[in-house]
Amino acid sequence: MDKEGNLYGTGVYGGADGNGVVFEVTPNGTESVLYSFTGGNDGSDPYSSLVRDKAGNLYGTASAGGADGAGVVFELAPSGGGADGNGVVFKLAPDGTETVLHGFMGGSDGGCSTSNLIKDPSQPGGYFYGTASLGGGADDYGVVFKVKK
Repeated sequence: MDKEGNLYGTGVYGGADGNGVVFEVTPNGTESVLYSFTGGNDGSDPYSSLVRDKAGNLYGTASAGGADGAGVVFELAPSGGGADGNGVVFKLAPDGTETVLHGFMGGSDGGCSTSNLIKDPSQPGGYFYGTASLGGGADDYGVVFKVKK
């Protein structure tokens, strides 16, 4: 449970491909799927409970899938999924409403963001910074990005 009273858990079955989900239930009972496993390298059949860190990342295990089909340990950060499969930065409100702040296109704006976001306290508009491991030019070595809250 987080400080807003939201509960987080996993479902072994269900989701877009039937391989399990990570979900959130708000204090008013609204349920949202935060992640739907594909059964590939991201894993499937998440039987575990979740651990949440101070940054809001969720950690757990899935008993199948992964590189060798034997399961994975996963981290669900406040970014992932998204536009053309290149990832998104999203805002998740206490009521479970998700707002996409930026959808990566995999080109000059980057793609495959797996970093935690860092808030810039000197910016009154609320900017966050992060990294993406793809895109950013001819060499495709990734980018550092800035997104407005």
